[in-house]
Amino acid sequence: MHSERLHKLTPETLASLRHLGRATIANVCNLRLSGNTRHALETLFRSYLSAHVEGMQHARSKSGKVFSAMGK
Repeated sequence: MHSERLHKLTPETLASLRHLGRATIANVCNLRLSGNTRHALETLFRSYLSAHVEGMQHARSKSGKVFSAMGK
């Protein structure tokens, strides 16, 4: 079954989500992600926010800046 709302998570993506769930704000900055994992997380969070936050469907969110900063 295919849906834009379903996201297949790789082991690296799942491990990154677990890390984000346990980490403090200071430790989140230390997380190093591959380009594929960063893209997967960004897509997952954008999809979640679009479904759950009114107005996110059309507006460019700040999450892109956050994910870009995580890649540096």
